[in-house]
This record gives sequence, C-alpha cells and structure tokens, in this order.
Amino acid sequence: MSELLLYVNGQLVDLDPNQHIAQTKQINNLNSLSNRQSNYTNRFKLPKTAKNLQLLQFLAVTGNNSTAPYQQNQCSLYSKSGECFVYNGYATVTDGGKYFNVVLYDGIIDLEKVIENKTFADVDISALNHEKNIATITQNWQNTSSPYRYIVADYGGNTGNTGIGEINIDFLVPSVKAAYLWEQIQAAFGLTFNGTIFQTEYFQNLWMTFPKGISTEDQAPIVYQCTDNDFAEHNSNYYIKCNTADINEYEFADDEQYHLRIPETGTYRIDVSGNIVAGSLYGSVPLRVFYGRNVQGVAAANVTAYTYNVLGSNLQSNTSFALQPMLVNLNANDTLALLVDSTAQYPIFINNGSSAISVTITKLDATTISFTDSLSAFGIKDFLKEIVHRFGLTMVKSTNNNHYHFYTFDEQLQIAPTANWSEKYLSTDNEKYVYGSYAQQNYFRYQYNDTESDYNDSYIGINNANIKPQRDVIKSKIYSPEQRAVTYLNEAFNQYKLWDKEVDDEGAVTYKALDKRFYFLRSDTVSHTDLAFAAPFNIMSNRLPETATATTVYRESFWRLSFGEILQDFYSPISRILNQSVIVNAQMWLTETDVANFNFIQLYYIEQLGGYFIVNKINNYIPNKPTKVELIRVIYGNAPALLSNYQEIRINNVTALENDFYYVEYEASYIPQSGTAFRFESSSNGTNWIDIDNGISGNIGEATATINLADYASGYLRIRDNVASVTSNAYQLKQITIGNAIPSGNDYNVFYTLSYTPDYTDVFNFEISENGTSWNSTDFGISQNYIGTNPILLENLNTYTGGYIRLVDVSSGVTSNAYNFRKITIANVQNAGANLYTLTYNANYTPATGVFFRIEVTNNGYTWVDIDDYTGSYNGSITVNLTDFTTATHIRITDNTYAISSNAFLL
Repeated sequence: MSELLLYVNGQLVDLDPNQHIAQTKQINNLNSLSNRQSNYTNRFKLPKTAKNLQLLQFLAVTGNNSTAPYQQNQCSLYSKSGECFVYNGYATVTDGGKYFNVVLYDGIIDLEKVIENKTFADVDISALNHEKNIATITQNWQNTSSPYRYIVADYGGNTGNTGIGEINIDFLVPSVKAAYLWEQIQAAFGLTFNGTIFQTEYFQNLWMTFPKGISTEDQAPIVYQCTDNDFAEHNSNYYIKCNTADINEYEFADDEQYHLRIPETGTYRIDVSGNIVAGSLYGSVPLRVFYGRNVQGVAAANVTAYTYNVLGSNLQSNTSFALQPMLVNLNANDTLALLVDSTAQYPIFINNGSSAISVTITKLDATTISFTDSLSAFGIKDFLKEIVHRFGLTMVKSTNNNHYHFYTFDEQLQIAPTANWSEKYLSTDNEKYVYGSYAQQNYFRYQYNDTESDYNDSYIGINNANIKPQRDVIKSKIYSPEQRAVTYLNEAFNQYKLWDKEVDDEGAVTYKALDKRFYFLRSDTVSHTDLAFAAPFNIMSNRLPETATATTVYRESFWRLSFGEILQDFYSPISRILNQSVIVNAQMWLTETDVANFNFIQLYYIEQLGGYFIVNKINNYIPNKPTKVELIRVIYGNAPALLSNYQEIRINNVTALENDFYYVEYEASYIPQSGTAFRFESSSNGTNWIDIDNGISGNIGEATATINLADYASGYLRIRDNVASVTSNAYQLKQITIGNAIPSGNDYNVFYTLSYTPDYTDVFNFEISENGTSWNSTDFGISQNYIGTNPILLENLNTYTGGYIRLVDVSSGVTSNAYNFRKITIANVQNAGANLYTLTYNANYTPATGVFFRIEVTNNGYTWVDIDDYTGSYNGSITVNLTDFTTATHIRITDNTYAISSNAFLL
C-alpha cells in the first residue's frame, strides 16, 4: 500500500500500492538570478480505476468531454503519518495509455498561475486617474499620501524659465508609487506580500513615471483657422474678415464673417501672425490687434480696446509679427471678433492687397491622465520581476494560504537562522567550483533611448578565467534617464525623456511625445529657499489661463537606482558566494518532517564539510531513502568585495585646519585609469564649480588628502575624475543662514548664524534683490571683528529697493540664503457680488511714508494691469471693483516703491 495520500480537486485518488512520488524542493535556484523556481514532483503514474476516471471526468474514455487536461487541478499531498508535502498545489494530467501521467507543482507556481497573462487592466488603479491642471498639481504637492505624484524634472519638453523659479506644468507627467501598485496587485488577486524591504526608503520612495508624454497641447484641438483674411473698415478701425476658413468647426454669427459663434464654454487660445501694411495722413503709425466679445452689430470704431483684450500693440506697418498667444475664457453662445486699430489718434488705412494675417483658435480641453489606459498592457508578472530583481528578493510561499514573504540576499545568506544538519549527512557525490551558467561579467541592464548606451548598467564580476567572458542576466523593461544632467531650477537634474525636441529648417520648435517609456525615480521634497530662490516657485502653463505659486515641490532623484548602486546594496552576499563558489552534491538522510517543514531561509551547518551552507535544492525526495541535496557554501563578512564596474567617489569628512587648509577623508569604489589624478573643485553655492589646481593620485578604497583653499571659494568641496567623468558628493564646508530680519523704523535688525569661524581678513557684505535672483551690493560692509555681533543693525535699509537680502563672505565666496524681509501676502479673496471683491492681506513690513499699495489683475498669467485702485494700509482688507476687468483670473498687490508684488491669488 502507498505511504502517501493524494487529493485532486478535493477527492482522494487511488494510488498504485508501489507508487513512489519523488519530490523536488526549491525556491530560488542560484543557477539563475533571472528566474524564481517552484517545487515539483517527478512524473508518476495514476491507475485508471473507476474512481480516478470519475474524478477526472472520464478522461481518455471515448466520447468524453473532460476538461482535466486543460485546467488547474487543485491538489494536496500528505504522508499517512500526517505530514503535508503539498497543500493547494496543482496537478497536470495527461493520458499515458494504461495510466494517467501526473506531475504536481506548488510553491510560487501558484503565484505564477494567478497572474499569468494578467496586466494592470485586471487591477483597479482608477484612483490614479485625474485631470491635469495647475490646481491638481499644486494640491498634489501638499498631499503626502497621494498614490501619484508630480515630480518636478525635465521630461524633454518645454520646461519654462526655470532659472527664475518658473515651472511649466504643460510638460510635467505624474508618477505612480510602486508601493501603491504592489498593494493593488495583492487586493486584485487575493494575495498578501510582506518583507522588511517594503518598509524601507528604497521601496517606499520608488516611483514609476506615466509612460508617455501628454501635455495640454496634445489635447488642444484647433477649432478655427483662417489664413485668407481681409480688413473691413468702420470709421478707420477694422474688423478682421475671414474670406474662406481653412478649418472651422464652428459657425459665423453674421454674413460678413466677422463674428465667430462659440458653441461650448471653455478656455480658448488665440494665435495671430502676419504682416499688416497700413498708414495714415501723418505717416506711419503703431498698430494694435485686440479681440471683441459679444460685439456683433457694433461698429469697429465703437469696440473698446482695454489692456486685458489686446493681443499685441506697437506693431509696425509692413513688418512681420507673431503675437504671444492670448487665452480667453468664453461661454457657450458668445461671439468672438478680432479687430485692428492704431494707438495713435489718427485715422488709418490698410492695404488689403499687400497685407496678410493668419488667425488660429484652439480649444483647450481638460488634459486627462488615465493610468488605467496607459498601464493596461503592462504585465503583472513583468512588474513583479522588476521589484524582485531590483532588490534581489527570494519569495517563500506560506503552506496554507496565498501569503508570500520576500527575503533579501542579506536576509537569506548572512543573517538567517541556523540549524545543525551534521547528523543527516551521509556522503559527498561530488564537489564543483564553477556555478551554473554565469560568466566573468554578469550584466544587469536598463533600456535606453540611445540603444547603444549602457552608462547605468553594471555587472557582478566573477574572477574565474574558465567561464565565458560576458552575459546578460537581467534585462529590465525600465528606461534609464539620460546620461547628461540638465540645468533645471539652477541645479543639475536628471532628464527622463518623454518628449523629443525637434527644430525644423526655419527654426520652429516642436515637442514630439514619446510612448511606452517607464522610468523609475525617487521624490525629494524641496523648497524654493533650498534651491536659493527668494520667492516661491511660479507655477504656470503656456496653454492654461491660471497661475499659482508653491513654496515646496517634489523634485526628482535617481538615488541608488543605477544598477551599479543596486548591486552594491542588494547583491554583495551572492557575489561573495559566486566568487568563491563551492557546490556540494551530498547524500542526506531526511525525514518526512524535514521535507514537509523545510525552511529554505535558514543556513545549515555540516561539520563533515567544515562550514555553513544553503540548501539550493532537494532532489527527488522519497521517504525512507537517501536524498540528493545540492549545498552551496556561504561566505560570511565583507570579503571578497563585489566586483563591478560601478564607480563612485565619496567625501566622508572634512576637517578645517589653519590658514585655509583642509584635511579631506574620501573613498573610491573603483581603480582609476593609469595616470589619472582626482581633481578638487570648490564652489560658493554648490552649483558653480572651479578647479582649485590641486590634484591627488587616484586611489581605491579609503584615502586622505590635505588641500589649500586660500584663493578659492570655500562653501562646498567635491572631487572629480575627469577621465571617467565621475564626481563625488558636494560636501558643505561653510554655511551662513539668515533666520530673521526685524524692522525698526527705517532700520532692520538681522539675525544670522555661521557654521564656521571667519578668518581675520574676511569681509562680509549684504546684498539686496527685487526678485531673489539678481543681486546688488549695499553699503553695509562688515569686518570680521563686527561679524560676531548678532543681530546686525542695518541702518536705513528702507532706502534700498527690493524684498530680499543675503549675507556674503566676500573672502571665501560663501553666500547665505535669500531672506524675504519685505513680503506682501494675500490670505483670502471673497466675491462680494456685483464684480466687487474683498481682499484680506498683510505685509511683514511698514511701507515708506506716502507709499500706497497698488492692485493689479491679469487674465493670462503674463500681463498685469493696474486697476487704478490702491490701499494705504500695510495689512487689513480692501474691496475693489472689477467691473471693467470681468475676464481677470488672478489678482495681486504691488508696492511699486520697493518693487515688491504679493502672491497671485486665483479669482
């Protein structure tokens, strides 16, 4: 009688009395880093008894409709003593003539079957879908728990003028938190995952980009375009008349085709270009183009040009122009007309035959971000592989449920619990020293926009001349950022290309969206002051009418994401084993309990073999017989070091000595090319660097050097290998921080801190700025003797224009933060009805005597118009009338005397 009990689809089957079912146990065969393996049995015979035929739906009987060969037949295998070898595995069944042929599988095969051919289309990720606009993005930067995040980076599109703190949202894309996708996969397929790695910064701060470039421009259809236009005169002012439209999704409201009927409420962009030939009795006069809203039936001379509805002014006759696009909010059933007049008070005449003008109107639809659509083809198995490979994980399935624990190589090979198996050892079959199909260089590779690149790839090196030179063990589906960093917000940022910039023969620039490009990146919180901007970031769009400000955003980081760094962090234990590999095939005497409850995440001591081993595989276990077990010797500790092409230089510590000498402790992870000297560079601000003409021999491992910064800026220090293009971290040597500035009449008391003791010769000076970017010197020069005084009194600071100050160590070039000592803040705006708005505001300073704050509005985020209203109080509230500015979208307060403007508040 068989010593085993086999259940298939919940029913006990008949086994041949002499049937042996040999079992192979494995979880992560170290022969391969690219695959994770399952447990299985040998193929065994199942007799065709009446009972077995019935439970297999009469498979192999003539005329049968059995589905057993095509389905996952649930199975469990027990010993008669009660040990469970397989629980909720599955059996494959085929007809073998006299018998059925059966193989049992369990372990992670269950997971593979659950997610087989599944994609994120099978997972609920609808919480990621949203409309992209300025409000959504600025709110996202304040929401730390959102599953998606707008990480500020250069994605290859039109970034805006980032040098002054401007962020163009048109070419930003969101990224999804990897941990969120991980959680949703578990929920969708009834799985649970755990592991210590999932609580670390490595995993919790891992994000994956939206896979394609999608901007507001991409979803902006042209609804009207006319290049065949004339000018229809009305008392020396002119309507622009369309003769034949190239594109017109709408209809004209009049027979003359001056007034276009708008059928849908929304935001529209008007683009006008051309060449107008015009004159007057008094010679050449400046021309102006403006729009009229709902002016059908009104003579052109009676349509008023306000500041807010002027597309362009001071245009010269017979001179080509392309006006800045105008964004206009229009309601359904409005009419829109374009007009031309002169800003001079003279009648004009336009030569229709010599003039040409083109008008394009685009409707700016909401930009919808659908992760559901964009991830629908991304395989769940592929995503799990990316996580498993990135962290070097081994999966172990719980026997009784769909719970999986993930272990790192360090947990499996270095800090795992131990057991003594010396008494189970019988003999050694053989011992090998070349392992699996590895090569001397085993590469982990990213995808690249330039298919010839490999700069973020790396390899595990094996010092064995008897194996092939090279092979790829991991090929990720994730793209690497570009090799060269770009300047963004005045700092070096990685570029994650989702648009390609294209320039035609005439110099016109377009941005072509790329698709199916997933990037991994990290997200770090950064404030405008962290990046040395005095004012908050200006959040804008070239396609949407609103603007906003933000004091903090999420910036990109590629921290520890190159494969060189990944191998350093997660693959060192396996590298040690591969470089001193000893594989022992031994005969062991294992009991049913040993096999049924076997723990792969355990190290086994075998005295006869003189060390600790991991069990890589239990081969063909049959109860009450010796079993072949594949053992791999474990190498504890830090030797040998990971062999790789990963290159890093790191400054660990710097000690200030006398007379501007510094003692630098650093390390390098690689051997520089022969004759290479590492160079020291210094900087006042961590952005602009200069070589200090001090080279040191390139050394691997820990090293030291003494350098002299007497003639150089000494705010930051770094080391550079110019041959290999490797740069160390920027080590901050000196820091000046302005913490507060308190007004006292026309004076200010400035509080500050220094992280260092200035030299006797150091001279400090205050600088002032209107915008926190361009700086002017003041007369507040301070000697080293006075710098110990805190606070410093700056007499008559109110005689200077600007809202920002900073302190500069002239001798060393070290610069403090930009401190906003004059600031106006609009806290709230209430709509009081009848175009009246009440502003609540405050200023952190008292304006000069006789100075009034002015009120300004804008309807496009670019051009601000004074509404001829003001307040003499530096805090409180004021009610303003915007009857003449009904299209205004934002309002602000300006102090023209000190050139200070408040935040732009959305109306």
